[in-house]
Amino acid sequence: MSDTKLIAGYPCNKAHFDFGESINKDKHLTADVYYTAQLPYFSEGDMFHGLKGLPVEYQCSANDIVTKKLIVSFVAKESVPDSHFNIPVGYKDMTSIK
Repeated sequence: MSDTKLIAGYPCNKAHFDFGESINKDKHLTADVYYTAQLPYFSEGDMFHGLKGLPVEYQCSANDIVTKKLIVSFVAKESVPDSHFNIPVGYKDMTSIK
């Protein structure tokens, strides 16, 4: 993977994350991420904490086998109504099993 590329019309830089076995004790997890500084991103508590822009492509691997790949194909800059953030009827808060 190159260190820079154009994705969905945005110049992107590459970042590499090595999570080791911190997330899953049986697998060595890594991720290669391309992000653009031209779009804001709030990464507090996110697995890509510390990026200086929005991730627009990432590839996660476990023990060097690709497990997931995401690529943004376009970005639409438009207002979103506040109603889109209402909690839906029937929503139930659940906890994860560890």
